Amino acid sequence: MKLDLPALESWLWEAACVIRGPVDAPKFKDYILPLIFLKRVSDVFEDEIRDMEAEFGTRQKALKLADADHQLVRFFIPEKARWAEVAKRTKGVGEHLTDAVRAVARVNPRLQGVIDITDFNATTSGQRMLDDDRLTSLVQILNQHRLGLEDVEKDICGSPPPTPRAEGNRGGVGGGGREACGAGRPIPVAAPPPDDQQSPPAGVCSSLETMSTPQNQLLGESEKR
Repeated sequence: MKLDLPALESWLWEAACVIRGPVDAPKFKDYILPLIFLKRVSDVFEDEIRDMEAEFGTRQKALKLADADHQLVRFFIPEKARWAEVAKRTKGVGEHLTDAVRAVARVNPRLQGVIDITDFNATTSGQRMLDDDRLTSLVQILNQHRLGLEDVEKDICGSPPPTPRAEGNRGGVGGGGREACGAGRPIPVAAPPPDDQQSPPAGVCSSLETMSTPQNQLLGESEKR
């Protein structure tokens, strides 16, 4: 089943609840959005490798080709930054997440200053802002939904940009190349259940204000770098 708007609301709410407390509401987006974006580009990369595997015979050959020519995919994702690697970490999670987003930015210059904006290992007064237990929980929540080419409703994440290998001006899921990833659409504010007195305060999800962030605009561009 594709990720739809109600599922997105619930998903973001659950993610925000995990980091509530150590992180102030206005900062939620600094931790959650880069990881959602990392998962999106990683899942799309896996879809593209799967398609190349069908064309060239083996996953190993597909990965080798993509490694040799990053233009064959929308965004090349280094091995340690692929979501499967991220999701299985239980120790050194903050350091690994920071290294992962920085590795993606290094090999995809357009993402510099976009995906690598957060130090997940940051400290304040000598204490980690988010310890590995909370980060592990956050990653596992984000692992609940796949964000590949066929996994989200078009009006939520729009159409990713076509690869140079695509014919014509098809924009990924269902075409529509110029549709930015939710451009102009706010991330919905999930209302707390009436009987839930422990729900995050108003503004928790609204701090993740908009899907028309630089991260998602890059995903929705119709032109490659």
